[in-house]
Amino acid sequence: MTARRPSSVRASMEFAGPLNAVSVSSSQKLIAVGGRDVLKIVALEASGFVEKRNLRSAKSSLNFSTNDIRWHPQSDYLLATASTNGYIVIWDIQRDTAKLQKRDFKAHDRAVNRICWHPTDPNLLLSASQDGLIKLWDQRFKGKHINTFQQQKSESVRDVKFSPFGDTKFAAAFENGTVEVWELGNNKKPELTFTAHQGHILSLDWHPSQSSVIATGSRDRSVKIWDLNDVNKPRQTIALIANAGRIQWRPNCPEHIATSSSITDSSINVWDTQRPFVPLACLKGHADIVSDFQWFDTPVNASLTPLSDTADNIGCGYWQHMLACSKDKTLKLHALSHATKPHQSMHTVALALNIAGQVVSSHDAIDRSCAALKIHQYDQNELFAATDPSLTTHAPPRHQLLHASSSAGKPPLNASRLPFKSVRKPSTSRSVPNLSALLAESSPVLETAPPQALVTVANLQSSISADDLRAHLVGAPPAPPSLYPQLFGFNEQVFRFLAQEYKLYGPMPFQDMCAYNAYVAGTAGCGHMKKTWLILQLLYEKRTKSPSVNRVPASNLPPSTPLPGEEPLQLAKNEASTLLQQLDQINPQAMHGVDLYPYEDSGEKETATDAAPTHSSAVDVSRLQDTLLQEVLEFYTETGDVQACTTVAAVMSKVTNVDAIMKKGWLQQVYMHYIDLLHQLQLYTVANHLVKNCPDTGIRQMNMKATTIYTSCANCNKPIDPVLPSKTHALKPSQQGLCHHCSNLATCSICQLPASGLFVWCPVCAHGGHLSHMEEWFATQQVCPTGCSHVCAPYMKLASRA
Repeated sequence: MTARRPSSVRASMEFAGPLNAVSVSSSQKLIAVGGRDVLKIVALEASGFVEKRNLRSAKSSLNFSTNDIRWHPQSDYLLATASTNGYIVIWDIQRDTAKLQKRDFKAHDRAVNRICWHPTDPNLLLSASQDGLIKLWDQRFKGKHINTFQQQKSESVRDVKFSPFGDTKFAAAFENGTVEVWELGNNKKPELTFTAHQGHILSLDWHPSQSSVIATGSRDRSVKIWDLNDVNKPRQTIALIANAGRIQWRPNCPEHIATSSSITDSSINVWDTQRPFVPLACLKGHADIVSDFQWFDTPVNASLTPLSDTADNIGCGYWQHMLACSKDKTLKLHALSHATKPHQSMHTVALALNIAGQVVSSHDAIDRSCAALKIHQYDQNELFAATDPSLTTHAPPRHQLLHASSSAGKPPLNASRLPFKSVRKPSTSRSVPNLSALLAESSPVLETAPPQALVTVANLQSSISADDLRAHLVGAPPAPPSLYPQLFGFNEQVFRFLAQEYKLYGPMPFQDMCAYNAYVAGTAGCGHMKKTWLILQLLYEKRTKSPSVNRVPASNLPPSTPLPGEEPLQLAKNEASTLLQQLDQINPQAMHGVDLYPYEDSGEKETATDAAPTHSSAVDVSRLQDTLLQEVLEFYTETGDVQACTTVAAVMSKVTNVDAIMKKGWLQQVYMHYIDLLHQLQLYTVANHLVKNCPDTGIRQMNMKATTIYTSCANCNKPIDPVLPSKTHALKPSQQGLCHHCSNLATCSICQLPASGLFVWCPVCAHGGHLSHMEEWFATQQVCPTGCSHVCAPYMKLASRA
């Protein structure tokens, strides 16, 4: 019987309704929790949570419907609550029950999303509301705000936080994805504004030790770490499985941050910003989403009651516990020591295969101890850690002890910080390479320990390029079999070569076209496709005439080297001819009622005497020919080879009606997919040739689309209306580049100067700049220089080439 994993929940308390916010007093003696129907003060004692005050017992009022709650940073008896109807209430729990409300006032017209006390001034309080306003309140003014801060676009404010390093600076997060940093003395214009996310920003937090670093959590399922000195791109990005409802840095651990979600995910994840792909710990135990949480420092002496006035409740500074309230009506105390730790169950060996035929293997020893989390052992019957903070962490697994002698005096290895080693070895086309042999060749043999952070890349395709294949096609000696690319997965070079060299349209006779395409496929190493062209050539030779004028016999083509495991070309032709002769001798009664060559005009049909050989029992096999063609096309359709489907259909349209053989719409569908692939690889000439010559009318109309370019303003994202040529001369030079909606002048994203000369922009995010500046930026970067997080590099590089 397997042992049950201990839960991270150390204490729990259930309330009468869902909870929205939780706050801990500065001495950690009291805890305030609030929701729509709940507003209580509790304490954490050795036996668990104990209720101390019910702030809603006096009377029921919508003013107490708590949306956020914050304890005063310098008092254990003063706290503020923000309600959904726009009211803010100041509470003093030292007073009698009838006089607990020190002050209440109408702060905003809509719900107050977040409140924040000033870190040093005990009288100042910030409030952020759904009405788009940020207001600064002073208790001495009895409900009158002393300053108002408003974004230009009046978006709803989701979070606001004072900087712990300055008395006059705070940051605000808005629903349009922007972050603003304000000075208290200047409410006209923010000190800094930048776009942090593409969705609503639901939470932000200042770094506990770096004054210029903040973290933002958004509905776009990401947490981003920003350096306010350079907001062009985030310092680090953490991808989540759901939106980031609340985020909070771990005190005294500058690389740890905790996140919770407001939808889907009911756990709290603790992340290391240096390794943002897998969380360090997952705190589970809630039946619904976690609406709010706060780090709780671990007391030195667990036997002391936190509420006791005689006890000096000093934490050990490791912050190993967390208080979390949830929509499931519970308040829970979580311990990191018994949290789910994904790194303890990770495999040391990883293997991945991509469509380009590359196998990537990784072998690395993983530190499965809790040293990175700074977690201490403790008795499971107690709430907190052991009394001695100098205790060692959990013992590492047995296999980690093998490296103790070699790594003594050195910090634990971190896989994300070790050098990446790439070994690329092209393999032959005869067999798939032995991965173990590649690993043995690329890494030294270690007798005492497995290799550290070894990443090996094995390429299962030859590195021969499309230009090399073209050189063999136009007259060079035939390539030896070892140079043929291994057709494992999608080979971009072979795809490009075949797309550019295939003959699909034009005056070339059908027989010669099939022979030439078979030679091209053989040069590229596509033996299966080579046989297909040869079979189609022999299968449909009776439907074509072979004029001797302007015809290049297939025998004049350069010899094609047989591929490994492939019979010679002449033997393949002999087998195909034998098969066709057997089809000619089919029982005539079985072909009764078959129309003679139904896809061609009577003037172009060949009589039985024109074809050789002739037999007394010879019958028309056109229906069998089309049935075999249908099976060939269905085979390539099922395998996903769009290029084979499209090229075979294009050539076979010379001798039969492919659209009638296949189901309705099949031809248009494969053409559309093939053209889309050609566009992705920027083979526009080949794609345009297909569109122009396709027998389907819908495909040919693709060249008749409008060529108008629609532009939008990078500031307001509204379309820029084109100015008629007749009105251009009436505009002043300074007005010709202005947006008619926001009167914004198009500026360069790099130099911030008005656009002049050659100007390029991203068609997705609409940001751009001078051509020279954009080329210099995207030579080394991938994302937009404005900090909007869009990957503009593919679009901007294409625009600069054009």
